[in-house]
Amino acid sequence: MTFSGAVLVGNSNVGKTTLFNTLTGGDEHTGNWAGVTVRAKSGDGGGFTVTDLPGIYSLGCFSMEERAARDYLSCHNDRIFNVVECRHLAVNLYLTLQLVEAGYSPVVLVNMLGELEKRGGRFDPGALASALRLDVEVADARDRSVKDRVKKYLGNPTPPPTYPYIKKLPLEKMGEICGVKDRGRLIRIFEGEYDGVDPRTAKRLDALLAEYGDRKGYMARLRYEFIDRITAACLTLPKERKRPAFTGNRYFILAVCAAVMGLVFWLTFAPDGVGGLCVSLIDSALTSLKGKAAVFLADVPPWLSSFVTDALIEGVGVVAKFLPQVTLLFFFLNMLEDTGYIARAAFMLDGVLAKIGLSGKSVFTLLLCFGCNTTAAATSGNLGDKETQRRTLLMAPFFPCGAKLPVYLTVMSLTAPLFSGAEIYVVAAMYAVCVASAFALAAALRLFGEKRPAADFVMELPPLRVPSVKRVASSVAKNAVSFMSRLAGALLLCVAFAWLLRSFDFGFNYLTADMAERSVLAWIGKNTAFLFRPIGIGDWRICVALILGVTAKEVVAGTLLLLFGSSPLVLSWQAAVSVMLFTALYVPCAATVAVIKKECGGKTAALSVLLNTGTAYGVCFVFYNFAAAFEKSAALGVSACIVVAVLAMAVYLVLKYKNKCENCGRCRVDKPDLRRTDDAGRVFGGAHPSGTLQNKKDDCGRRSQS
Repeated sequence: MTFSGAVLVGNSNVGKTTLFNTLTGGDEHTGNWAGVTVRAKSGDGGGFTVTDLPGIYSLGCFSMEERAARDYLSCHNDRIFNVVECRHLAVNLYLTLQLVEAGYSPVVLVNMLGELEKRGGRFDPGALASALRLDVEVADARDRSVKDRVKKYLGNPTPPPTYPYIKKLPLEKMGEICGVKDRGRLIRIFEGEYDGVDPRTAKRLDALLAEYGDRKGYMARLRYEFIDRITAACLTLPKERKRPAFTGNRYFILAVCAAVMGLVFWLTFAPDGVGGLCVSLIDSALTSLKGKAAVFLADVPPWLSSFVTDALIEGVGVVAKFLPQVTLLFFFLNMLEDTGYIARAAFMLDGVLAKIGLSGKSVFTLLLCFGCNTTAAATSGNLGDKETQRRTLLMAPFFPCGAKLPVYLTVMSLTAPLFSGAEIYVVAAMYAVCVASAFALAAALRLFGEKRPAADFVMELPPLRVPSVKRVASSVAKNAVSFMSRLAGALLLCVAFAWLLRSFDFGFNYLTADMAERSVLAWIGKNTAFLFRPIGIGDWRICVALILGVTAKEVVAGTLLLLFGSSPLVLSWQAAVSVMLFTALYVPCAATVAVIKKECGGKTAALSVLLNTGTAYGVCFVFYNFAAAFEKSAALGVSACIVVAVLAMAVYLVLKYKNKCENCGRCRVDKPDLRRTDDAGRVFGGAHPSGTLQNKKDDCGRRSQS
């Protein structure tokens, strides 16, 4: 029997995706956390198919990744390559034993041996192969020669061995009771996985296995006792270097992340930072290009010259000047990820996220939102269960993706000098409002939604390391190309469409820029402006930019630059902030909505659109009107704040305690016993013999009549 493909199985953070890229020549993202691979990914390895399964710790189907991996293995006949790494061999071999128990005969690929030996550790692959009775191969996932090593195992496999601890299980008796012969299925039944077993048979099995107590714990002990004997024979770990205690401290890690993010914001957005200087250079170059284009196109029809200078250069080219800042943001985020600090921050934040119905794994999806909401939503399959995934996907569009950044910077440039010198603080405030809104939504879903116990969060903490320049550069280049492809795609199409509507009236007569008030676009904007006036946005040009921004957030910036050109945007600072807030919070882009629909269904996608739009409108309405009230009179503003706070608290209390009085310890009273008994102690229905009500003690110890 010859296999046509290889399937990579293993824990998270063992190098599976790196090995997949080496075998296929791909550029899939690699990271040091669970969830980088959330579905089976396949590629051509040069004569055979290579499939990378999600990182899992067992075949117990406790998460969606484990279920996806087990379903794939049961439906495909590829050679299994179990990727393990030396430093955590004992943890990795738990999955290896489960694969053998299920009837598979995997090839054990040992990765990262170089790091172990560099620190003084030793590993004997022959001893591991002898103990497991499986094929064992030492291979560096980054070395291209690994492809030849994989190919040689695509022939006939060795039969799966039977380990001594399996003989301690009463599998034969279990098989007689439930009629199952498959060893792997019987072991899963022993652990309590009764899917497909009828209740009567389940009771008989429980009676047979009662002496084993906690059967999952018993099975885990058997496996780890066997693993301990194996690792003692083949592995010598290096002596652990003592690290300063503060490097593992929760507050130190979060403080470092906060300090680094502050530095990132300064370098990226400050006028005298790297990002600000790059924007100034590109802005000067584009201004010069526009002037030269106008001279070069002096003899062509006016509409063609307008299309090139206004739609292409102003609409798309000027947005491109923000590419350095977006790229810098991607660069610093990837650097922080590669050091291992983001994984630690996720671990530290698990307790906080559990209080709002999420998991530490949600951090990874939410962090990716700073790059692209669509990409982040597509990675949500690693979140353990559908409800956690749904809540995370409802939060994700609130996070400020890279596409929203050009809008903030465009609004501030058009309203100069309103925010002159304060750009970094305005952008930081927009990010803070977005993140706060996302967590407020999660808390509301937790408060008014179904109360569920927090899911266990299991992850392998990677070592703190110096980031790989090559890996970071590759990821940044991929993100930058993705950003530019969006500029060349949806943005160009939408800006061209906006230019067409702005440049012609209903009689299809060409209009110059100063005649735009008579255009089709002006008619649309003026007839929809009433929707935006309560939040301080009355200019029809801003209204149509926000409407077109439903397709992609970059379109808002491109349309504003198309419609305003070099003329200033005359707005109060309150209205300008309202525009940025609305863009930050309102309906996610069409691609993100499509991914949410694919992951969790149309109802969740529709709810996401409604929540985002409603939140954006509410936040902007409160901000704009309160800011205007404070500007007129401080007393008026304070009074408005007090009224709104009281109303919000009243609504909160009504929603929280509605129909829940029976669960309140302060007013819960034991129900009266209205039954009566005769002298023999027999119970009869009806009133109490005395004909009076009984007094009971409530939970506070007071006497109350029930």
